[in-house]
Amino acid sequence: MPADQPASLEEAHASPPRRLYEARPQIGTGLFCLCAIVVFWATLLTYLNQVETTAADQAQRDVSNLTLAVEGQVKRTILGLDQVLLFADREFQQLPNDADLERWAAHIPYLTGISVRLAVADTQGNIVASTAPARPVTGWLTIADREHFRIQMERADAGLVTGRSIQGRVTGGWVIPLSRRITDRAGKLIGVTVLSLGRDYLERTFAMLDVGPGGAVTLFRDDGYILARSPALHGMHGHNTSEEPAHAELYHRLKHTAVVSGRVRSPLDGSERIASFRKVSGLPLVVGISRSVDEVLAPVRDTRQRILWLVRLQRALFVWGPCGIG
Repeated sequence: MPADQPASLEEAHASPPRRLYEARPQIGTGLFCLCAIVVFWATLLTYLNQVETTAADQAQRDVSNLTLAVEGQVKRTILGLDQVLLFADREFQQLPNDADLERWAAHIPYLTGISVRLAVADTQGNIVASTAPARPVTGWLTIADREHFRIQMERADAGLVTGRSIQGRVTGGWVIPLSRRITDRAGKLIGVTVLSLGRDYLERTFAMLDVGPGGAVTLFRDDGYILARSPALHGMHGHNTSEEPAHAELYHRLKHTAVVSGRVRSPLDGSERIASFRKVSGLPLVVGISRSVDEVLAPVRDTRQRILWLVRLQRALFVWGPCGIG
């Protein structure tokens, strides 16, 4: 028996390496399966990352192209209305009454189909003529406190002034006021003409653009105030977006370049969007169009989430299945 003990000890010490040697095919197969699975899922996830990047880039191109088109449309609309104001300055050498103004405006084809009202104020800010259908019987309507009127009183070189979106005292609806001075033949200021462009006209036009769920089309003044937006948000008109940290850099860049594109987080609803902002050439306006990041990337992210679940399932099958080393 003592003579057999050394042989037994040798066999005991030699058995683990021998078992490993004998298990080499299974180990090799397991490692091959593991490597194949890792390479497959890594390749698939890399592909999905590329798809996500491609989707975001395409959305960026789409909103940039739309912004260019809307910029042209807004410019044509505003400059067309400005021509009406310039005609009024040449037409009226004394302030008109309501009948004069309505008769004159009826012969301006450009006003047909656009939601606007025309009014004339004297140098005190009192509305002396208007194409609006209703006006209070007692007292004067006044715009003396309105920004678009004050600027015309303070600056002879003001030219076309685009006021902040306001609730009109003549029309009663939300409007974007455009104003110009009226002077007599001697160049003396006698009043101010105001064209009130209905905010709803622009918003209906913007709503026709396909920017997807969560997207937005917005017209800003270049100082950051919102003039019109589709979809509209409560309280948006009193909000100066240029004062928000997320947008301050954007307006700074717009002063030096006509277009700024990229991802932004809205100060109005907190949503992250893929956006493009473009200055309207020759006017103190900015057009912004954006699409929701969540909406653009949702299909890819859903696919990635399903794949991650499959990865977990594959890992469990690898541990307990035929490729496992158990």
